[in-house]
Amino acid sequence: MNRENILAKIKFNITKFGRHITFVSGGQEPRYAYTIGLFENHDLELIFAGGIFYLEKDVRDIINSIAAKIHERGDLTSSFSLDAHGGFTLKKVHPSWSNAMMLGVYDYYNIKQFSAYQIVPESRNYTLDIPNMAQEWSSQEQPIWKWLKEDWTFNISKNGEVVTNLDALKGNPITEIMRWEEEMWEMFSGAGPEINQEDMRVVPIGVLLGIDKSLLPALELKVGKGMWREGASDIWNDWG
Repeated sequence: MNRENILAKIKFNITKFGRHITFVSGGQEPRYAYTIGLFENHDLELIFAGGIFYLEKDVRDIINSIAAKIHERGDLTSSFSLDAHGGFTLKKVHPSWSNAMMLGVYDYYNIKQFSAYQIVPESRNYTLDIPNMAQEWSSQEQPIWKWLKEDWTFNISKNGEVVTNLDALKGNPITEIMRWEEEMWEMFSGAGPEINQEDMRVVPIGVLLGIDKSLLPALELKVGKGMWREGASDIWNDWG
């Protein structure tokens, strides 16, 4: 789709729904989504960064629900309760994040600055891919989002992905790793066969490397090989 068609689609969605939602995925930064169109009536836009606990359809519903509540109330409220998805708060986004991630807003409105607010889930649904966007972007402080602005440095494809589980994405140590393809791993906290399908997620490998640098030996595994460890130990054991 060329730029003219993209802009026409954005305009159509803003006119019909009051907002357009852009999803961004691929590469090594976590998935994120943001609005274009709230700026016209509320002088702000929303962004949902990371939060892989939620599926894409859930993220769309969350953004639409919060945007609708902002419109109904006529002002900005810092907290929201959505029955189907839990509680959320809004945090003002530092421009260093919006400048890098919300390019469609700048392009569509041809503006140099605007107010952005990050949608942050309550603690029970919080995953470590959610950045603190209130603070200035820093690769040291936000290593999971390092590749948003820096070049990929590992000796593997930038397309590498991992099947993992929510426990791992909430900070529990990964204890089992298998490499099934050149660009695909499994990394689980707990025994893989015991993990429910609904608790599994696919994320860029850079997300897990940003969470835990002790996972780096996984990059050296040959296809079809795996390793395991006890808890958060730095000592990995070969399978069989």
